[in-house]
Amino acid sequence: LVPAENEAFYQMLAAVGRARPGELLRLAERQPSYSVVPLFNAPWTQRARLIALEGIARRAVKALIDDPDIVARIGLDHYYEIGLFTADSQDNPLIICTPTLAPGMPEGEDFRYTEQVRVAGFFYKVWTYRSAREEKGQRLFQMAPLVMAQTPVWLPSPAPPPGLARRGHSAYLLLAGIAVAAWLVWRFNRVRRSPAGGL
Repeated sequence: LVPAENEAFYQMLAAVGRARPGELLRLAERQPSYSVVPLFNAPWTQRARLIALEGIARRAVKALIDDPDIVARIGLDHYYEIGLFTADSQDNPLIICTPTLAPGMPEGEDFRYTEQVRVAGFFYKVWTYRSAREEKGQRLFQMAPLVMAQTPVWLPSPAPPPGLARRGHSAYLLLAGIAVAAWLVWRFNRVRRSPAGGL
C-alpha cells in the first residue's frame, strides 16, 4: 500500500463496516461457489468483486490507524488483518481487512492460531509484503490478494464432550502401563539369559 491509496482504503473499510450484519455474506452466497485462483492469477479481472470465502485464519491482529485526519473524518482508529487460507489457495494466504472481529474471536499470529471463519468482502488489490521465508539471508516478497470485508463469521471448534478428557487420560495411563510391563518382561528375560545372572 502506498500513501496515495490511503483514502480509498479507509473509505472502503468504513463502507463495508456500515453494511447491515451479514448483508454482504447473504449477497455473496447467492452467486455460484467461488474459487480464489483468479485472485492470484488474474487479479485485474476481479477488482471490486464481492466474494464469500471460508477457511482457516492463521493470523488475526489489530492494526492501529495513526493518521488523525482519517480517524476524525472516517471514524476508524483501528482495523484487523486476517491471514486466511482456503481449501484452494494452495497454502498461500489471502489478507482480509475488516473493521471488527466476531464477538469472542481471539486474536493471534503464531503457528498455533487456527480459527475457522467465513467472510464476505470486496477484492481490493494484490498486496506485496515481506514474508517470513528467506533466501540467501534476505526475506522474500510475497503477493497476496487483499479483501476488504465485513465482520467475519467465526466458526469455533465444538468443545469436547465432558467425559472425553478423562477418557483420554485413561488411555494414556493404559498405554504407559503396557509400556512398563513390556520393559519389565524384557529385563526379566535378559537377566535369565545372562550366564552370570547379572545385568
